[in-house]
Amino acid sequence: MLTICKNLLKCIMPLIIFLSIIVFLLFISGAAKATVTGVYGFAGADGYYDCSGRAAVAYVPGPTTLFGPLCQIKYNLYVPHSGYYKVKVDVFYYYSNSFLTSGTSGRVYFDGSKSLAEQNVDVSGPAQHLSLSDDDVVICRRFIDDDGNIYDPDSESAFTGVCGHYPQLSPQPVVPDTSCIINYGNTLTVSLGIIERAELPTISDTTTAQKVQIPVECTGGDVTVSMKLNYNPMTMGSSQAVQTTANGVGVTISYNNTPISTTDTTTLTFLEGLNTLDLDFQAVRDSEVNVADVPTGGFSASAAIVMTQQ
Repeated sequence: MLTICKNLLKCIMPLIIFLSIIVFLLFISGAAKATVTGVYGFAGADGYYDCSGRAAVAYVPGPTTLFGPLCQIKYNLYVPHSGYYKVKVDVFYYYSNSFLTSGTSGRVYFDGSKSLAEQNVDVSGPAQHLSLSDDDVVICRRFIDDDGNIYDPDSESAFTGVCGHYPQLSPQPVVPDTSCIINYGNTLTVSLGIIERAELPTISDTTTAQKVQIPVECTGGDVTVSMKLNYNPMTMGSSQAVQTTANGVGVTISYNNTPISTTDTTTLTFLEGLNTLDLDFQAVRDSEVNVADVPTGGFSASAAIVMTQQ
């Protein structure tokens, strides 16, 4: 609410601009190629090694075999979300289905927007020396996130009964969980204080405008949006202002020293984390309305910011 004071009368009532923020988020992703190294596999003293997943039975020659970080995963598959995972390999005897051994990596970070083949990640763990005698085994590989959820990087096979049935890693990137909160989710109120009506400018002058920094906090990645303002316009020459409840009075909302009309689209990029949207607010008078015809007392105006991700 803004009070316009006649002559030297000083009356204070704030002008309130309500900014309703609507952010529509769309997401774009891509693809490419590279390697996850240090995955557990077998190696024999004769130089033999096997990095088979559950899609095949691995033949392990005896008498002594190394089970260690010898293998790679080059799949164009995606973890369900960015975060820390452990890569675990369990090994079972093929004929008896009994458990033989397992190896688990430390926590390593995987980017959910990139395939495994695009990421240079090492998941090496300590090696083990096993005493085996020409055995056939089933190797079961799993990705385990910090919540204990298990995901399968290998295709379904006849060994599901041994390895268990878990969700498979996706051949497509999962839509990132990206969001932005503007002004901490609260309605923005802007007070323009005391203004003598004879001093109301007829054109926007950002040097005397009320400058407001609006916090914008984004998570999950950077966001590029197109910003528009929706309001009931008051035309002032070639520009527009927000129509108020007082005759002949409007409020300009400016970005980068330029008033934003209802037909303007402004491209903005918000980085992951805390940002600020800097806007200028200024009360103006329609030049075709005489100063004496501008009513004193409080009034209000409202506008809505609509942001759509590009």
